[in-house]
Amino acid sequence: MATILIVEDDHHLREDIAEILTFKNYSVITAQNGREGLEMARQYLPDLIISDIMMPELDGFGFLLSLREDKNMAAIPFIFLTARTDYSDQRKGMSFGADDYLFKPFNPIDLLNSVSMRLEKQAELKQRAEQEVSTLRNSVVSMMPHELRTPLTGIIGYVDLLVNDFEDFDTKQVLRMLQNIQKSSYRLFRIVQNYLLYTQLEIMGLDPERRALINQYKGQTTADPADIFSRVSHNKAIQYNRFNDLTVELPPGVAHILGDDLEKIAEELVDNAFKFSQQGSAISIIGQPEAQGYRIWITDHGWGMRPDQLSKIGGMVQFDRHIHEQQGAGLGLVIARRLTEVYGGQFSIESEYEKGTTVCIVV
Repeated sequence: MATILIVEDDHHLREDIAEILTFKNYSVITAQNGREGLEMARQYLPDLIISDIMMPELDGFGFLLSLREDKNMAAIPFIFLTARTDYSDQRKGMSFGADDYLFKPFNPIDLLNSVSMRLEKQAELKQRAEQEVSTLRNSVVSMMPHELRTPLTGIIGYVDLLVNDFEDFDTKQVLRMLQNIQKSSYRLFRIVQNYLLYTQLEIMGLDPERRALINQYKGQTTADPADIFSRVSHNKAIQYNRFNDLTVELPPGVAHILGDDLEKIAEELVDNAFKFSQQGSAISIIGQPEAQGYRIWITDHGWGMRPDQLSKIGGMVQFDRHIHEQQGAGLGLVIARRLTEVYGGQFSIESEYEKGTTVCIVV
C-alpha cells in the first residue's frame, strides 16, 4: 500500500483529497503547511507527495526545494495542486523538480490518474535500479574471482618454481619467469586500481557537493590533450605491436581537466581500441580544439557492439566473453565516461557490430 502525503492549508480540500485517495486504498497522511509537511515527510518517507503552492510558514516551492536538497527525500514523486495557472509558476516548479501539476478545481479522476502514473513510474525506476544492482552483483561474482585468480595463479606458480627449483634454471629462463611475474603483477594492479577508481566515481556521482567542487575547480584546471593522447597511443601501439595500424592527428589545444585524469581516459579508450580490434585493422586518434575545450575521436575497425549492448554498458559488464578472450573487469569504458562527466564534459559512443566503434569525448 503506497503512502501519500497531502500538504494543503484548506482543511476541507485536504480532507476531500484524503477521502478520495483512501477510497482507492492508499495510506494517507496530511499536513496543513509546508513546514509541517517537511516534518511529516522526514518522519514517514511517503511514496508520493501532493502539495499546494500558496501556504503559510513555508510555501510549496520552499517545501519542494527542501525535499530535493535532502538525499533521503530527493526522489519522492511530487505533484503540485494549485489554483494558479501562471506558466512561470509551472516552469519554476518543474525547475525545482516537480513531477506534475493539477489545477483547482480538479477532477477526482485526473487526480487518481496522476497519482497512479507517478507511482508506476517510480516503481519502474526502482525495479530498473534493482535489476542493475543484480546485474552488477552477478558480474562481480562471475568475473572478479577469475580476473583476480588468473594473474595471482601466474605469480604464485612462477615464484614457487623459482623458490623450489632455482638452481635448475639458467639466467634466461629466470628472466622470462620474472618478466611473466611482472606482467601478471601489472595486470592485477590495474584491475584493483580500476575497481577502486570505479567505486570512487560512482560515489562521487551520487554526491552533489563533490560534483560542485569539481565544477568549481574545473575552470582552473588544464591539460595538453595532444601530448597525452599521442604519448599513450604510441605506447599502446608498441605494446600491441601494431604501430603501422595507428593514425594520430592531434593539433595543439587545451582540455579543462587534470592531466592525470585525462591520461587515465586516454589509457582506457586507446587500450580498448587495440584490444577489441585485430592486427592490421586501422585505429585513428583525431583531435579538434573547440571554444570550450577539446574534442577527440577514438576509432577502431574491430568487433563493434550491437544496439542492445550499447544500452547496457556499465561497470563489470563484458559482451560476448564466450567468443572473444578478454582480460580485465570491463571497467575501462565506464571509468572513461564517468571521469569525462565528472568534469562536465561530453561522452558518446557510435558502434556497428563487427565493423567498429568510435568514442567521442569533449573535455
